[in-house]
Amino acid sequence: MGKFKIYPLDLGNITRPCERIGLHYQPGVPFTYPVLAFYITDGEHKIMLDCGGPETVCEAKMPYSQTEEQRITNQLAKLGVSPGEIEMVVITHLHWDHTWNLNLFKNAKFVVQKRELEYSVTPCEVHKLTYCHWWRLYEINFTVIDGDMQLMDGLSVITTPGHTPGSQSVVVETEAGTFVYIADLSNLDDTWEKHPSPGSSDGERQSAYRYGWQSSPERAGNRCGPDPAGSSAEKAPGIWSSACPGQRSG
Repeated sequence: MGKFKIYPLDLGNITRPCERIGLHYQPGVPFTYPVLAFYITDGEHKIMLDCGGPETVCEAKMPYSQTEEQRITNQLAKLGVSPGEIEMVVITHLHWDHTWNLNLFKNAKFVVQKRELEYSVTPCEVHKLTYCHWWRLYEINFTVIDGDMQLMDGLSVITTPGHTPGSQSVVVETEAGTFVYIADLSNLDDTWEKHPSPGSSDGERQSAYRYGWQSSPERAGNRCGPDPAGSSAEKAPGIWSSACPGQRSG
């Protein structure tokens, strides 16, 4: 079929200092942003893009919250979907707030980049807290890929290292056009344009240029990340960009 509808799931909130999102960006100012995952379907296939964090406070040293309504099972139930119906979970990267609930999807295959899985086993010291749920990952039988790949008609992944060494972005075809889920590659318009994420190499900007987001306004308009200005689960179904709030898929 190949034309998907995209449904954002509101799975909680994280608060952290702005300077941890962008280098020298509004130091000392707290910033709260949503934990998002996405359910997509073409009417035949039922797929998750990431799957959020835990029901309780995580070990990672940042304020994190999730209400009863924000639990992933309840968010899916609003759409009439149960975890057992999901056939695939595409994992952008293996941080705790994107993969904590993998074990709920008993009938799914879990698609991850080889580089990301390798890095999650022995991350550098400063990154260990973001992989604090390593023991949960050991329970998962991953489908490991190495590089760009078309997963099915209308759905593919491209490698976009930067936020993590093995990050991948998900390219989704909809009736409204092509949308790209970039996860944490860029959290805010300001970090995208002016303030690179602290501790990262040039990988994020290289990944951006690879898909043409900065040189192509129409592609920039279909970019989506966790910026609350362009990401509100109240507008589902659809997906929109942190650059162009309110733009939606069909």
